[in-house]
Amino acid sequence: MAKTQQKYYWPNFDEITLTDPVSGQSVPYRQFMFFLASSFEGIGIDLKEGQMENAAKHHADFDKRQQALKENCAACHDTDRKYFVDESVQTMINRLGDALASGSPDANNVSNLCQGIGMESCYKCHAVHMPSALANDGWKTSRVVHGK
Repeated sequence: MAKTQQKYYWPNFDEITLTDPVSGQSVPYRQFMFFLASSFEGIGIDLKEGQMENAAKHHADFDKRQQALKENCAACHDTDRKYFVDESVQTMINRLGDALASGSPDANNVSNLCQGIGMESCYKCHAVHMPSALANDGWKTSRVVHGK
């Protein structure tokens, strides 16, 4: 049953494109997710290097991309998303932005906010959506191997 739902109910993520709000380019879903992750990870890297302006820029890009992701959810879901991109996640993103804007953010606060965003948005979304995406990738490979 799970394989049938993943193949016929879930969309093929390779067929989804989004407009990246930072570059303005239309990009495949997978590339968009790499951009989103890069913005998120850039915040912590820049903070460790003492580059506050770059950390704030990465946060702004991450926030824009998270908003675009939220809008894209509506392409497949016909109800409001209560997880991954909801107001509780946006509140953490906003609080992270406020902490970065302070000039000398508390490292523990920033770490806790980043961990909260990672667990409540990134991880939970991946736990739900990646199995289907990976299954679709596997079917493409098996078709080629078996000549179908």
